[in-house]
Amino acid sequence: MVLLFASCTQPVSFNASDWHTDGGNLYRQYSVNQTSSLPLGIRWQKDLGGVIQQSEGKLSCCSQGVVYQWEGTGGHGVSCFDYNNGNKLWTIPNTRLFGSAFSYQLNKGEPERIAFGCWNKLQSNILTPGQPLAWTYNPTAPDYLISPVFINGALYFTQASYTSTPSVVFKALSAATGGIIWQHPTASIINPVIGFQNVFLSTGDSHHPIEALNALNGNVSWQFNSDVLFPEGVSPVVNYVLDMNVPAGSNAQLITELHSVNGGNNTLVSLNPVTGSLNWSYTTNMNGDTNFALSHHDGSMQNYLIVTVGADAGPANPYKICSIDKSNGHILWSKNYTSSEAGGNPVIWGDYVFNVENNHTLRAYRLTNGNDEWHYDFQNQAILSQPIIGDKTLYVVDGLGFTSSTQNRSILYAFSPLQYIGH
Repeated sequence: MVLLFASCTQPVSFNASDWHTDGGNLYRQYSVNQTSSLPLGIRWQKDLGGVIQQSEGKLSCCSQGVVYQWEGTGGHGVSCFDYNNGNKLWTIPNTRLFGSAFSYQLNKGEPERIAFGCWNKLQSNILTPGQPLAWTYNPTAPDYLISPVFINGALYFTQASYTSTPSVVFKALSAATGGIIWQHPTASIINPVIGFQNVFLSTGDSHHPIEALNALNGNVSWQFNSDVLFPEGVSPVVNYVLDMNVPAGSNAQLITELHSVNGGNNTLVSLNPVTGSLNWSYTTNMNGDTNFALSHHDGSMQNYLIVTVGADAGPANPYKICSIDKSNGHILWSKNYTSSEAGGNPVIWGDYVFNVENNHTLRAYRLTNGNDEWHYDFQNQAILSQPIIGDKTLYVVDGLGFTSSTQNRSILYAFSPLQYIGH
């Protein structure tokens, strides 16, 4: 069911260069085609104090600096730290962020805004002195509003209810006013994946697990019938990556994983994002939840697809980080590690992929062959955020006194190539 709200401003026509090639996390914009070199060193570190909720806030970037959610004895809020030195630039108090924040401009030359989902509201603030509130969207029932993504005049996000009758709805709002454009029920809480004028969602239907909605109006463009691979049915899809570095209809791919309802290893699946037809499938020797990272063409380097897979059975079935051949899904190289509080979310920077491993190690692998090139050990302090890239710097947060989901103190680290430190 799609509900349209015709009185609200519709998003304008799409421009492929403005689209995101994966889940839409803001930091991807800042790492596109950046070069890196090893080793890295700590350019600065910032004691955040308080108590940070590991499971609820993620690092993101805006034009001014790196953004993080905090929570402590003095309340909670969202703060921005200067790229150059870690000084706090601004704070928006009394906001408890879920997922990632997203900065955007309605039109070129207009002030930058930042949108983020919270408990029972999604709000947009203008990043000028005082960070004035542009608008707030409040649902009719208490819900979590998670990880908005801005594309061409609209903000797309997931709204999830954890009441006695849980439900998940995907919504499109006017980025100018916060008014609803359309909404559609979905099955999984994922960062929006949008491209070729479609939004890709998990349906919860074990035989049609993936559908594409027209991003302008929410109408169903196609549904993928998985019976050709798993006639017994599949579990809900949780993550996707969209390769858009090629024209629509040629070699474009929407890549995800499918799990049979009967169990077994992951099957990587590539679909045509325009038609929903199957390009290829490949059953791996891995199982567990998968996260993706995708590098970008820059005219000289190859396009790489990296996946991490969570373990289901401890040391006998470890976490893995792998490079995937996008033409057929075959594994090119694979490395094992034991665990990851940060969820095993890899990020690609130049010729390397960075990953949080064993709860307290930040590690860099060479994209071409998986060689272990560099690592930094936080000495039993739990790394609480996936790494992100912005302004030729890698950012990550660790925690001291970590116990399950909170810790007594957190530190934001800025790692840069040694050649840039002090310059």
